[in-house]
Amino acid sequence: MAETDYPVSIQSTAPSVRQGLASLTGVGVEVVLLACRKFIIGFPLHPLGYAAACSYGNLIWWPFFIVWLAKSIIVRYGGLPLYRKAIPFFLGFALGHFAIAGIMWGIVGAFFGDAVHGYQVWFG
Repeated sequence: MAETDYPVSIQSTAPSVRQGLASLTGVGVEVVLLACRKFIIGFPLHPLGYAAACSYGNLIWWPFFIVWLAKSIIVRYGGLPLYRKAIPFFLGFALGHFAIAGIMWGIVGAFFGDAVHGYQVWFG
């Protein structure tokens, strides 16, 4: 088989300098955020939030705001006892979303492809 018989996708290409620099910049920002969370008491930004925002962009701002607002109201008016009582509800809510949107809807889509096109459930 001649070298030209291989598909283009198998041929090697040079690494992208721009992508490498972007990845290193992202790692640097994550490290700085991690250090700030560790050494500055009450630092509001979390490294996981940065990673999620870079991955999903505008899709997660509204859900993050709702969760922040719910937590703020619970802690302000119910204190730590209500916060600890609310944790199982919110974990169940997240795991239920994972089970329905991630697992069950994926199985439905595997067997009945047309059903998932009419009613789309977004996971993530």
